[in-house]
Amino acid sequence: MFTKKAAVINPKIEPIVREFKQALQRLYGDRLHDVVLYGSYARGDYDDESDIDLMVLLNDDTVDTIAEVFRITEVETDLMLKYGLPISPLPVAWTRYQTSVMPVYQEARREGLLV
Repeated sequence: MFTKKAAVINPKIEPIVREFKQALQRLYGDRLHDVVLYGSYARGDYDDESDIDLMVLLNDDTVDTIAEVFRITEVETDLMLKYGLPISPLPVAWTRYQTSVMPVYQEARREGLLV
């Protein structure tokens, strides 16, 4: 796996990412394995239209992505209203993140930053 620890997250989004992870820690407890920032903000090629792509890694064998998206919608919405930036969370099983050959997972493993 190639995901690296984030030395410095863009200051524009650091408070959002930090608060998002803290809220997920309260919501999920031990189910939360980690959160990975991927996409344009991880690569550094974001623009004014970019969203904040956050992969939510859960310590479950399988994850019902739709159910988990609904579960974190309030957190996501509160932070989007507070900061005015769109957040795109993607909840997935830790094992799927590690092994899937789907491009989104490959990108997150290659370019993603642990938050």
